[in-house]
Amino acid sequence: QVLRAALNNRTRGVVGLDLAGDEANYSCLPYRDLFKRAKVAGLGVTIHAGEWADAISVWDAVGNLAADRVGHGIRVIHDEPMMHMLAERGVTLEVCPSSNVYSGIVPSLSSHPLKRLIEAGVPTTINTDDPSVCDITLSDEIAHTMSHMRVPLDQIKQMMMQAAEATFLPEAEQASLVTRFKSYMAAVKISEKMS
Repeated sequence: QVLRAALNNRTRGVVGLDLAGDEANYSCLPYRDLFKRAKVAGLGVTIHAGEWADAISVWDAVGNLAADRVGHGIRVIHDEPMMHMLAERGVTLEVCPSSNVYSGIVPSLSSHPLKRLIEAGVPTTINTDDPSVCDITLSDEIAHTMSHMRVPLDQIKQMMMQAAEATFLPEAEQASLVTRFKSYMAAVKISEKMS
């Protein structure tokens, strides 16, 4: 029913299909055929994986459901070939540091694997997961990432560009968004030089 609703509302701005939940106890594999249909129809695919379950859930999301993006995915830090595969395929991890701490997946922000994922070349973005539950804004999350994980501003900007490039927008709209982000980043460089 969700796939049908998504397909029927493409002209109203529906661009992707997501599957989220407790991947440790509920595999994404029963939904493989639905997500293949979504992909064939041109929808972007994002799957929650690699948060509660280990890296194999990320493989299920990418290798079996053809996910373009993976919600969380941080458990790949323990699987070098999986990190290499994500980097090679350009699959973006939607990383939610504060949520990972609140849920007990990682003990603290300073021990979060985001910086190691970046250094391994895995495409990553910073996200709030559920702002109303986590009581956090994207600006807060970026500030925490910089202060607790020591991720420098240049890498933050790269992740913001990655977010623009990983959208499921139609090609022309995505290109326009990327151009606007590049303009914003150039303005940040100018203001940095002036301060």
